[in-house]
Amino acid sequence: MPHLHSIDQWLTAHAPITATSLRPPATVEQLDRAERELGHPLPDELRQLYLWHDGTVGLAGSSAPFDIEPSLYFQPLDEALAARQWLNDLYATINQDDYITWRAHWLPIAADDCGAYVVVETQGPHTGRVIYRSDEDGPHLERAWPTLTHWADALSTALTTGEPFMRVHLPVPVDGTLTWDWVGPSAPTPPSFPPGFQLPQT
Repeated sequence: MPHLHSIDQWLTAHAPITATSLRPPATVEQLDRAERELGHPLPDELRQLYLWHDGTVGLAGSSAPFDIEPSLYFQPLDEALAARQWLNDLYATINQDDYITWRAHWLPIAADDCGAYVVVETQGPHTGRVIYRSDEDGPHLERAWPTLTHWADALSTALTTGEPFMRVHLPVPVDGTLTWDWVGPSAPTPPSFPPGFQLPQT
């Protein structure tokens, strides 16, 4: 994903404290171990993401961790796998026939401290799709990214041009950290996709 480098460059120049919250890349051995735990290969873009950085130091280790989406920090791979296992165990005991709030092939790559995650679909017809989901509301398909490349492109564009991220979050560097100002309506607006793109359903 070519836009990851430009994200690094912008953070180093404008938000160095947030930049230093990003961890070194995951190792190939970590990624291979993750695939064994999942039982199938990781999507290529997901491997690229963790070969860029193995998440951020998180809420406990930094006052300004790097977010995949505003307020949802980028989870290290081991944390993502642990969160997936915890959610798998939790929802295995809950009847989801009427409303699907969790699926075993989702990997939570970002989290907040209120039960919300950004997940990547690791297999199936929508492999690579990036979805926001919460314990309260389940998946929000209206704010899904088709791929991690779409996410990285949108974030890089927002940082380097000042264009609002997802049309509603304005990047603002403050005292060496990346912060976000809300500039949209009361509810998030879906990302902008290429002409003719149809968002698939679960």
